[in-house]
Amino acid sequence: MRDQRRRPLASALLFGLVAAPSWAQAPECGLGSMKDIRECCGEAHASVEAQFSCFEEGVTYAFGEFVKQWEAYKKIRREEADRFKKRLDEHWDQPEISTQSVWVEYSEDLKERRSVDFEKQTITLELSADENDDAPSEAIIREKLSQLVTKNTAEAFEVDAIAQAVEERSTEELADVETAEVPEEPILLSYLTGLTGKAAAATGYVGEIVDHMVEHMQQAPARNERGRKVHEVEVPLKAPETVVVDAERK
Repeated sequence: MRDQRRRPLASALLFGLVAAPSWAQAPECGLGSMKDIRECCGEAHASVEAQFSCFEEGVTYAFGEFVKQWEAYKKIRREEADRFKKRLDEHWDQPEISTQSVWVEYSEDLKERRSVDFEKQTITLELSADENDDAPSEAIIREKLSQLVTKNTAEAFEVDAIAQAVEERSTEELADVETAEVPEEPILLSYLTGLTGKAAAATGYVGEIVDHMVEHMQQAPARNERGRKVHEVEVPLKAPETVVVDAERK
C-alpha cells in the first residue's frame, strides 16, 4: 500500500502559469514552452500594452497545453478501462465498471462483485457459491454489506484498479500533473444519513442500516458465470426511517 493515498488533479495542469509571479510583462514573444513565457515576460520595463500582450499569449499557450494534457489523460483512462475489462472477461459474461451513477467494486480475485446503483437506489452483491454450491449465508451477506456501508473514499480508491493504473501512468507520462491525498470521507454512510466526516463515521448506525437492508433483500437463483456458480442478492440503498430522523437531529 502506498504511503499516501493520492489522485490525479487534471485541473492542476494550469497551475504552471498561475504560479509564475511575473509572467505578464513583455511584448510579443516566441513562445514554445512555459519557460519561454516566464523568461519573455520577465523584463522589467515593459508597457501596459506589452504586459497584456504577453498575458494573452501566455493564457492561450497554457490553455492549449491543458487541452492536450486533458485529451491525453482521457486516452489513458480509456486504455486502462479496456485493459481491466479484458481481465474481467475471464470471470464474467458481462463485465461492468463504475459509471457516473453506478459504483462497482470487485474482490481481489475478481470473482465477486458489488454494485451500488444511485439511480435505482439498490445494492447488488454477486457472490461465488461455496464448495457445495450453496447460497451465501445471512452472516456472510451482513458482513459484505457492513464492509461496503462503512467504506470511505480513500479505501475505495485503494482497491480501484482503473484509478490506480491511471494515476501511475498519468504521473509518468503527463507533464505538470499534480496529485493530492484522497480524504477519508464515508461514502454510503454519508449518503444514507446526510452526515459527513467523523460525524457520519461515529454514528453507530451501521447495524440498523444493515438490518434494514437484509430485512428487505431479494435473492435470485444461482447462475453460471465462466464455469462457476454466482448467487445474486439485491437490497435497497436506504436507511430505516428511525436512522434518518435521528440523523436529522444531529
